[in-house]
Amino acid sequence: LFNSFAVFIYSLFGGDNGITVSGNIPKTITAGQEVPIELKITKGSMSGFAKLQLELPEGLSLKELDNKGANYSYMDGVAKWVWASLPSESEIVIKATLVAAASASGAKTIGAKYSFVENNAKQVVEMVPIEITVEAGSGATYR
Repeated sequence: LFNSFAVFIYSLFGGDNGITVSGNIPKTITAGQEVPIELKITKGSMSGFAKLQLELPEGLSLKELDNKGANYSYMDGVAKWVWASLPSESEIVIKATLVAAASASGAKTIGAKYSFVENNAKQVVEMVPIEITVEAGSGATYR
């Protein structure tokens, strides 16, 4: 309990400049199913180069929907959005479709990190990892 409190206090006064990454990802998905997800970056007035990286475990993959002007790539469970110059909005919402393989099952952890340059130094903000459970299904695809 004390450690949780200490982390909370640090997050209030730490050097993250209010920059956060969060995900709107369901807690469960059925094998063979596709579900829409969102990743939100709260970046304030920051501009310039930045990269969002989403790490997916085996059995899950991603289809791009809305990249907010980023160059998107996906390979070996890692989705990347790279901006040479960030959009001007203080919040960026990336939309994608999470796909569970028909053979996938069990508990999975999804992680993300947002990298940017501030005062000529690379900074990284990590999303709190999201646990998702892949349940056995009929293999049907829902949208």
